[in-house]
Amino acid sequence: MNIDFVFSWAENEQGKMVHVDDVPRGIQCGCRCPYCHERLLARHGEVRQHGFAHHSDTRGANLKICYVVTMYKLAEQIIQSAKRIHAPSYYGIFPEMDIEFVDVRIDSCFERADKQPDVIATTKEGRQYLIEFLFQYKIQHKTAIDYKNMNCLEIDLSNQSLETLESFLLSSSKDRKWMNNVTYFSQVGSLYNKAGKPVRVVDESECRQCELGCSYHCAGVPVYSLTGINQYLVIEESGHKYRLCKSELFQNYQQEYERIKSENERKERIKEKERLEAEARKKKEEEERLRKKEEERRREEEERRKREEEERKRKEEEERRKEEERQKQLVEEKKRRENGIVICLDDLEHLSPNLTSITIQSCKDYRSDVLDFSCFTELKKLKIEGECFDYPSKVRMEGMKQLKRVEIGSGCFTSTNAFSELVVKDCPELSELVIGSNCFSSFTSFQLSGLPRLKRLWVYSYSFEKASFQVRKMESLETIQLGNSCFEESLHTVIEGERG
Repeated sequence: MNIDFVFSWAENEQGKMVHVDDVPRGIQCGCRCPYCHERLLARHGEVRQHGFAHHSDTRGANLKICYVVTMYKLAEQIIQSAKRIHAPSYYGIFPEMDIEFVDVRIDSCFERADKQPDVIATTKEGRQYLIEFLFQYKIQHKTAIDYKNMNCLEIDLSNQSLETLESFLLSSSKDRKWMNNVTYFSQVGSLYNKAGKPVRVVDESECRQCELGCSYHCAGVPVYSLTGINQYLVIEESGHKYRLCKSELFQNYQQEYERIKSENERKERIKEKERLEAEARKKKEEEERLRKKEEERRREEEERRKREEEERKRKEEEERRKEEERQKQLVEEKKRRENGIVICLDDLEHLSPNLTSITIQSCKDYRSDVLDFSCFTELKKLKIEGECFDYPSKVRMEGMKQLKRVEIGSGCFTSTNAFSELVVKDCPELSELVIGSNCFSSFTSFQLSGLPRLKRLWVYSYSFEKASFQVRKMESLETIQLGNSCFEESLHTVIEGERG
């Protein structure tokens, strides 16, 4: 409200609020300001504005506060004089109405220090009403006012003037509200029940915990705003907020909610069962997978173990077989060597010097320049089969007292050494010497001496092509048979008997 501070009312010497029209003009009016207590001048509007004015311009300077206090004083007096007030509707449940009083006290102390309202009014039924004025802001009381469990009406005077105040208080329902009305509040439930619309008055804190309101539908009494938005009636009483819960609707909602809840729980149980079954199935599948994996691992391990065992047995068998073969070979070697049979250099090197017969079946790995059989002093028969001894360039048989027969197969002793020789000497029992074809083809010397019993000498074709031929002291020699190309490049040949 835009206040022009027209003071049409003031306080007289008796403390009563009086209108400017009802008092003498000027200072003789005997009136003062209710706030600053400065003397006032009554102006009746001939020259200046109709109303009271402060006597001094330097005093009562805060006209706004002076005006507000004046309005408060006048409002109290209006209610005290009329002994009534026009009360607003109580949340649309109880209609607006005039409340008549038999006693109205203003500017007096209430029986409790924490409650000092502007007006204390009492009806003929003994109901007490506290009336608190508000003007743009609340006047601060020395002690905070507690209106709990009491009938208290708050009236906002901000939009009023001194001239409109009486009509506003006694005839209008605007700018006022019930802070508390224990009388109405206690009758709300019974009023709805009488109208056939039973309700429960529920504390809003309890209402907020209601499963219906949170999860389904609230059964509260609705109110409709200008925007059409459906809200729920909230009653503020004694520092608490309440809602009106429709009992039958609540029961219906409760039943439907329980049904839906039960159905949802059933679905949740089914869902949970399906989840558990899925988890169990998954767990079983995982266990089965792990079992199969473990079985596969065990199978592979068993197969590996079997393979290793088989491999071990195979190796053992192989080793056993090799050992048997080795032992067999050793036996055969031993037997072979005992029988004087040679198939390799190792045999030749391990022959007993006491052998009477030696048969060399194969020995191409002999790499020494000299091959000397003279150590075999008991030897009677020496046989060298074909294709033996490529490398030796000096072959000796000397002083072998028991040697009787020497037979050398074809293709033996093919060394190309510049100087190579075969010497058979001082073997008194040697009676037969046979040399196959293509033997000693590059040898340069063939010496036979001290062979008194040698009867037959056969040298087959292409042997000793380059060798000189010397035969000395072989009185028993009966036959010499030489093949083609034998000794054809010999530089000299000597054949001597007992007497030369």
